[in-house]
Amino acid sequence: MADRQPRRWTSEEDQVLREQVDSQQLQGIGRDWCQVALALPGRTNKDCRKRWHNSVAEGLKKGQWSKSEDQLLTHGVHRFGSQWTKVATCVNSRSADQCAKRWQQSLDPRLDRSEWRDDEDIALLAAVERLGRHWKDIQEQYLPYRSKNCVKNRYSVLSRRNATQLVPYDDSVESSSSDPGTPLQLEINPSFASTSSQPLYNASHTSFF
Repeated sequence: MADRQPRRWTSEEDQVLREQVDSQQLQGIGRDWCQVALALPGRTNKDCRKRWHNSVAEGLKKGQWSKSEDQLLTHGVHRFGSQWTKVATCVNSRSADQCAKRWQQSLDPRLDRSEWRDDEDIALLAAVERLGRHWKDIQEQYLPYRSKNCVKNRYSVLSRRNATQLVPYDDSVESSSSDPGTPLQLEINPSFASTSSQPLYNASHTSFF
């Protein structure tokens, strides 16, 4: 059975959410999401908290992050780990999604920003063969110390090199490499092929949490 799709929030529900939060602020009490949820039948306290921090809260910024925001984000991650809705309350100017992306793509000290190695390129191409261009899955399963954007961008670099460096030209066969939906092909050393399905870990990295 397919998973039930979450019910879309209505403008009326958003208004009730604002009114409930404003009411608590006027009373000078801490934010009580269980109490807020009582005014929104069918929504849980978690639903209300996420909706507020991801979509409704006013004053959310877009664009470049400031140094102070990065510091607040780092503090929030130290305190709450990957509980992004709670982390967003520490930053107070960004949504939970913004906080997650900023951390995962830029600030996480475990990210590997060094030059790509040949074995990583081979693992990336093998992963695209297996999973298609599902960058999040590829990053999590095969290249956990590279950001999702880094993985995607690296594949674009390899794609541009494909015609002259990765795939030998054969004028007897119609080339399929120009088809953007066709994964790149690369001869994989048999000794590496048996391990290419495993994630690549850099031994110099240590766990952050």
